[in-house]
Amino acid sequence: MGKLYKGQGHWVGQKANPHEFFGFIYVIEDQTTGKAYVGKKQYWVKKPRSKGCKTAVADKRSKRWKSSCWRESDWRTYSGSSKEWNKYLKEHPNHKVVFKILHQCPTRALLHYMEIQEMVDRRVLTTLLPDGSLKYFNMMIPAVKFRPKFTDCDSLKLNLQGDTNG
Repeated sequence: MGKLYKGQGHWVGQKANPHEFFGFIYVIEDQTTGKAYVGKKQYWVKKPRSKGCKTAVADKRSKRWKSSCWRESDWRTYSGSSKEWNKYLKEHPNHKVVFKILHQCPTRALLHYMEIQEMVDRRVLTTLLPDGSLKYFNMMIPAVKFRPKFTDCDSLKLNLQGDTNG
């Protein structure tokens, strides 16, 4: 199984595995109000000015991956990239908030793709709560600018059965 990592911070759901994966897709939900945020987080960030790391490979399963080019990110304590979401969390310190890992991906490309797929599946831009307010704090869905290798994700949940156009 390889190197073991201490703790997974406040994350529940899938067991965090930075040894095998580059990052993860998550949902953070306020169980009190139903408000939520969906995003991605890298386990690893590129070290600045590391010798021999000009084109650091962002694929944990690649033979060309160099751990000396990367350092572990702040993923254990991360609470999302949205300023509005983080402000909301500070304004509601007594609410029950769950930080859940949904998917883990070995490559940066697949991490980006799976974040978008999760956002589309959940309809983060349009889903409303019973009171008529928006459920998700997400304000946009990122653009896909490359085609990832779909065979690499641990829980790829695409429905390609209806696509016959290849």
